[in-house]
Amino acid sequence: MKRIVLIVVTALIVVAVALVLWRFSAMDDCLNHRGIWDVNNGRCVCTPDELMAPSPSKEAVYCEAVPSP
Repeated sequence: MKRIVLIVVTALIVVAVALVLWRFSAMDDCLNHRGIWDVNNGRCVCTPDELMAPSPSKEAVYCEAVPSP
């Protein structure tokens, strides 16, 4: 019985760590591509000027538009 509990607890810890690392890697990719991480919405955004450029950089293509207030 103790072995099953240990396996379940270990599996839950592994899943929790994987979720944290996945979230961190999304933020890291955003910042590496010169985006701004929107903490409230959990997404990468760029300014409208960056996205509307005649030839946007590959970094700006990675981002979403900044929402209007």
